[in-house]
Parts: sequence; structure tokens; C-alpha cells
Amino acid sequence: MFNCSLRTLRTVPHITKCLYSTKQNSYLETGIDFLKLSLARSIQTHRDLYSKTNKHYHDYTLLKLCQHNNVDINELFKVDAELSNKLNDYKLPKKVYVGLSSGIDSTFSAALLSQIYPGEVHGIYMQNWGKQQDSSIRDGKKCYDQDIKELNLLLKKDNAFDVKQFHVKSFEKEYWTSVFEPFLEDFKNGETPNPDISCNSMIKFNALMKYIDEVLEKDNKDKDYLLVMGHYCKRMNKQGIFIAEDVGKDQSYYLSKVDPLAFQKVWFPLGHIFKKECRQLSKEFDLSNYTKKDSVGICFVENERVKSKDKISRTRIFTQFLSDYIQDQEGHMVSHLNRKDITKEDNVIKPLVANFVQKTEDSERSPDMIKVYWKANHKGLHTYTLGQRVKEVLPQSDEFVGKWYVSRKDLEKNELEVVIGRDHVDLYDQIIHFKDILVQDLQGLENSTKIAVKFRSLHLGVTSNDKQLIEIDSLNQNNSVTLKHKQKGINPGQYLVVYDFNTGQVLMNSKIKQKVEP
Repeated sequence: MFNCSLRTLRTVPHITKCLYSTKQNSYLETGIDFLKLSLARSIQTHRDLYSKTNKHYHDYTLLKLCQHNNVDINELFKVDAELSNKLNDYKLPKKVYVGLSSGIDSTFSAALLSQIYPGEVHGIYMQNWGKQQDSSIRDGKKCYDQDIKELNLLLKKDNAFDVKQFHVKSFEKEYWTSVFEPFLEDFKNGETPNPDISCNSMIKFNALMKYIDEVLEKDNKDKDYLLVMGHYCKRMNKQGIFIAEDVGKDQSYYLSKVDPLAFQKVWFPLGHIFKKECRQLSKEFDLSNYTKKDSVGICFVENERVKSKDKISRTRIFTQFLSDYIQDQEGHMVSHLNRKDITKEDNVIKPLVANFVQKTEDSERSPDMIKVYWKANHKGLHTYTLGQRVKEVLPQSDEFVGKWYVSRKDLEKNELEVVIGRDHVDLYDQIIHFKDILVQDLQGLENSTKIAVKFRSLHLGVTSNDKQLIEIDSLNQNNSVTLKHKQKGINPGQYLVVYDFNTGQVLMNSKIKQKVEP
């Protein structure tokens, strides 16, 4: 039933579930519990943000669903005199489409809407990666096959997951041309791309919405529908996206490149709750996948897991995967070192280091430094990221104690520069240059009293604020940002996302450029 060939569609009709009325009432009560929990968090968020900005921030979809399900929101009416009129103008569409995987976030979202939404609820599974694109000799089990099988089982079981129709749509061609090919090209150019961000901007909130408009809603002139996704992110006011309540699961970083107009038709029900609460509510909905582990890594890499009795690191799997598409080109591994640390007074290399050295030459950086070419070669620049520990064997001596790390890539010379020590100064940067700007909220960017950034989705080491934001000194005219403190592991090709520090709203997305050398 679910065997979906390239660029085809399968639609599974509604499966009537014969449930006892007490069970149905129980599911509705669980949905009401979700609304009450989310509303309480939303009220607290409104209170916090209003105290900082003197502006009202609301999740209108949440509040409309509260009204429909007789959940009292009078507390908000008392503090925002205009809210009643705004909600009167905000209409819930007649139809909802829920983006589905087999994970609990999306299936819970679909089950929730099945119980509390006053309209049709449809599910859509996006098949983005398939056998037609698999040039690897490794023939592991495909994640989309397993996903569809698990969704099929959920549809047949007695639970709250009760969508009217379940669509399976292939976006393999779009994914290949819009996400995967640029992903490979970025690696070839020495960058470290993030395909999850591209997938959101090009597929989930672009190609999918076009498909809904042009196929599923082709007879609906107003295109009156709501797209619900299981991302941890808040959407408040007309289209603004904000850091989720569960900061550790927040996905606003990954959504920052999506066309801001798309968010007018999108709702993220998980924005106000924590993952552990999603699991508990999923259990109460009788969803059998409520204990399923979170998906990690990139799906098209996970598809290619090597069958082995030994535990294989994700880094190794990823490197093996890339080798199917990018030719490995070995090159020199080099270091610029203090001359006194590597040579004796007669300029002879010290014995403990000599066995690791292929050759040396004067460093262009300083007369007191020497450029060392190590005997160990790198395996291809695309297999390394800045700040990564290298596993090649390099010297250990009185002057060189600790692990070696990647500090720079030279594409022209095909050289990988390494330094010793995880806190080496060359691993840190304070100025980040960026390009390819997408502004999410121009007015917010211009009027924000304090902005901050993220250059990856989580900054676990940040303890100065509860949103894990990196504070900055300035956003500069030359498309660069000066950080308040130096940071490690800033990679070209990754994304620099600008936030309002006080509200956690995403203001701008940009792509990090290669470091500008002095």
C-alpha cells in the first residue's frame, strides 16, 4: 500500500476507529490538558516579554483552539485590550495538514489536532531520499520504508491518531537538486553545510506547501489551510518565530532560513511544552511510539549505516558516505610553530619531533615561526571541520602535550592546518563575516535594543542566559558581527542566526563566510 515510487503519491483513506466513548473522552481530555498547559506557558511568556518590551506577544492559533475547546483565556483579555478584536479577525482554516515522520513529535501533533481541531486533519509523509539516489554499495535498511511501516501500524491501532487521509509524497527530485547537490558543492568548497536548514527552507516549507496549494487544494481558491509541524519552536503574532520553551530541543535555528511569509500558514504546537511532556501526552494518547528515541544525524547518512558488529561512530559513517560522492584528495597536514619549540640552537629539528616531520620551511607569518609539513597526510579537506580533533598520529613531547585540532583549511594548497591543545588561540574567533542574508523581521532587527546570535543550534556552554544565545558587541556595516567573547568552532558554510536577546525572536539568517585573513 505504501510502496511509493519516484515522484508518485499514495493517499490512504480514513480508517474508522471503533473506540469506546470513554476512550474518546479520555483523548479529548488529554488534548484539553495540553491546551491548558500550553496556555499557562503562553501567559507566562506574554508576561515576561511584555515586561521587557512593552509589546504583546500571543500564539493566536493556540488561543483560538482554547476558545473552541472552552478553555478560559480571560486572563489575557484583561492585560491586552486589543486581543479580543485580533482573535475575532483570526479564523481557523477548515483543513489542517500535518507533516509526518514516524517520530513522536509529528505523530503527537497529528493525534492532538485529531482531538481538538474543529476541521479536517490530514497527514503528509515526505519521502525526500530514495533508492533512485542511492549510488552506494552499502544496502542498509531505508529510513523511509521503516517510517511508513510504523505510520501504517499507528493508523490501524486504537489510539488518538485519527487523520482523515494519509498522503505519501515523493520530493526526491526537489531534495536532490535543492538540498543535496548544494550540500556536496559546499563541501567541495571547504565549507561545512547544514542540510537540515536547507531542507526546511526548500522542501518542508516550500515544495510541500506548493504541492498542497497546487494539488491537494487546487479547487480551493483561498488556499485556506493550516500546516502543522512537530518542530520545537514558537510562532507568535502574525509570523514571528521564537525560541521554544524547551531550549534544549529548540529548532528555531533550523527554521531561520524559511521564507517568513510561509509562517503565516504554519503552527508549531510543541513550542510551549517540553519533550518529556510530549512523551507523556503521547502515552496518554495510546501512541505506541511514545518511547521511541529521538532521531539524530542526517537521514540520508543514517540510511547508509555499515552493517558491522562493532560500534561505528557517526563521524566515520558520515566520512564513508561522503566518499561515495566526493573524491578523497589527500594533502599535507601542516603547522606553524615557534622555531624554538621544534628546533635546537643549530636549527636541527629536535629528536622527539623529527620522526613525525616530512619537511620544514620558513613561515610567512613571523621570522620566529617555522612551517612544518607532517608525515601524516589529511584524507581530504571535506572530511574535517574547524575545531575538530584529528586522529592522525602527531608528536607528543615537552613542548607538544595534548590533542591536535584543525584550525584552518587552505583550499588552494590543499593543506590542513593543525594546532595542539583544545584551547589554542587559533581555534577561536571574535569576528564572524557572513553573506546570503534573509531577514525574518526587518522592523524587529532595526528596533531591537539588544541582539545576540547563534552559529549552531545549541550552545551548551552558555550559562549567562537561559536561551543559550551568544552575546555580541556590534553588528557591523561590512556584513560582520563582533562577538562579546571569542568563540570556538566557527565554520564557514554554517549559518549565523541573529536573535532578539530579550524575546528570543529570530530576526535574520545568514551564511558564514571564509575567515578574512589579515
